[in-house]
Amino acid sequence: MATMYDSTDPGSIPLNAEIVAGYVDGAFVWPATGWARFPTATHVTIAIEPSTAADVLDVETGNPATPAGTVSWVTVMRSLGRTPTVYCNRSTWPTLQAAFATSKVAEPGWWIAEWTGHPHTIAGTVAVQYANPDTSGGHYDLSTTVVGWPSAPVPTPTPPQPVPGGFMPPTLTPGTMSGAVKNCQRLCNVHAQGLAVDGVYGPATEQAIRNVQHLMSLTVDGICGPATWTVLDTFG
Repeated sequence: MATMYDSTDPGSIPLNAEIVAGYVDGAFVWPATGWARFPTATHVTIAIEPSTAADVLDVETGNPATPAGTVSWVTVMRSLGRTPTVYCNRSTWPTLQAAFATSKVAEPGWWIAEWTGHPHTIAGTVAVQYANPDTSGGHYDLSTTVVGWPSAPVPTPTPPQPVPGGFMPPTLTPGTMSGAVKNCQRLCNVHAQGLAVDGVYGPATEQAIRNVQHLMSLTVDGICGPATWTVLDTFG
């Protein structure tokens, strides 16, 4: 087992930590200088928004992710070639497991919070957060993790799914004018892009696609191809 430190403040974590976890969205995003404090440590990225690409989705009271949104996030992360992990309290874990069972989606890795103050493991998890700042000795949480996490073997990415009727959405490029562009614009607006739904793939639509691609760690080219359609359709 290995020990992982996570905190809202990277400056609070000891420099000799072998695994560090920090946020990539929300109110406590780690700056680049925070990650740079740990050049030899394993870096674990945490998101609170189910539209952000990361190693871990933080699902707890007050955060945006619902059980259904968590299932969608896991599906998209797998389509991007990631091995997703979900963080939650032990008390809410069964609810999330039920959501995956209902959706017939394989469960992700689980990082479970159970603050006993002592290192321990829980069957079926990849990490257990056992101490918060009240008992950890600093402004950080402590977790035990399985060896190799989060760099586990990556599953085969899920291919883009056809739209109803068996047709794959067309690849859209700047200058395209079509009903498919309107659909693309509507789905972009789910990601708060604020586009006019006019069917014209102009500069604003291209930039919106670039924003979504950057957010989801896709190739940022401004073209709505199969991988981008998969992300848009899953969260739309």
